Amino acid sequence: MVMDVGPVMDLADLLAWKVTALVGRARERDYVDVAAVLDRCTPAQLLAMARRVDPELEAEDVPVVGRRLDRMPDEAFVPYQLTRADVVQLRRRFAAWPR
Repeated sequence: MVMDVGPVMDLADLLAWKVTALVGRARERDYVDVAAVLDRCTPAQLLAMARRVDPELEAEDVPVVGRRLDRMPDEAFVPYQLTRADVVQLRRRFAAWPR
């Protein structure tokens, strides 16, 4: 897509790459980014987008994302300025993520 400022990434592609980052490295920041759209897209929709840009996405890596979040302490999100209530909301948004 090209805008007045130059070429920009399509929103669906951007979301897809954020999900591939989450599945590939599962850093706290990745959870924050993906949680921001889990109120508008289901995990299945996001994973389908991710598989379109990265057909090599390993199915067995997807449930690891949810299990890792389950073990992650709330304090891990402090550097991202998430309050305890924000972390509760993030975890709720990931409730439907495959485990």
